[in-house]
This record gives sequence, structure tokens and C-alpha cells, in this order.
Amino acid sequence: MKMKLRIAVGVMLAALALGLTGCSEYTDASNAVSVIGNIVQIAQADLPALATSGVFSPTEAANVTNYLAAASVLNTQAGTCVATAHAAGNSKSAFLACFNAFSAGLLNPAELVLLHVSSTKGQSTVQLWVTATVLAVNGILGLVGGTSVTVPTLATDMPSHQDLVAFARHAHVGASYGF
Repeated sequence: MKMKLRIAVGVMLAALALGLTGCSEYTDASNAVSVIGNIVQIAQADLPALATSGVFSPTEAANVTNYLAAASVLNTQAGTCVATAHAAGNSKSAFLACFNAFSAGLLNPAELVLLHVSSTKGQSTVQLWVTATVLAVNGILGLVGGTSVTVPTLATDMPSHQDLVAFARHAHVGASYGF
């Protein structure tokens, strides 16, 4: 029950952070792509300092770097897909296909294996990044009639509400999306 409440709060947090209104699927989808891009960029920017401080071993840092690069490519593809869907008439099903493809790539077990790290702090960090990204995806999926995807478990504990709020501020989501 506690986990379901935490997930429900997280989804509401993501919807607020995205500024999702349901008024325009294109605007909401574009906002989702921007938020996901911010999350990935912050993770990429934070990674070198975390690796230098020993949170990630050199091999783990390289693996996480590869995962984040793949997430960035997937997000670029989602942005192109959203623009194409918009040009084709703003069909909810087209936007849904964009984010279903993104989440399938992001949560591919072959990709997630790159996020197995040994330190507790490293596990918590990658869990936070992936949780924030999945919550952003779930926010838009809900608006376009999709089914929420499950946040994968990469650490012993899921990020708290406070962790997600702090990360949203760190990723500058609040200033851009009314969080």
C-alpha cells in the first residue's frame, strides 16, 4: 500500500512538473520530451563528479554513460516522433506510439543491465534518475490514453517524494513547467 501511495504521489508530481494540462496533446508531449531531456542532461552532467568521488567504479561509470547516451537518443527520437505526429494531425494514438517506443527502449532489460552498480549511493542515484524519467513518461501516457509503465527496481529503496522534488529543482523542471 505504501508503495502504491508513493507511486501515485510520484505520478501527480510528474504531471505537475510537466505542466500537463490535457488541453493540447502536442504541447503536453513536447513538454514531456523537454522534461525527459532535462533529466538526462542533469544525469550526464552529474555523472563525472559521482565517478570521481567513487560512487561509480570506472566500469560502472562507462556503463551508466552508455545508458544515458541511449536515453538521450531515445528522447531525440521521441521528439521527432512528436513533431511528426503533430504534423499528421495530433492523433492521441500517434503520440501514444511515440512514448510507448521511448519507454520500451528505456526499460529494455538489455539496457537496464548497464545500471547495475555496487555502491548503495550509486544504486540510489540511478534509481532516482530512472524513476524521474519513468514518472515523466507516465504523465504523458496517462493523457494520451496509454498505460503507465512500472518503474524498475534498481536499488533497495525507491526515491522519496522529497528526493523527487529536490531532483526536479536540480533539473530546473520547476521553473519551466510550473512545478
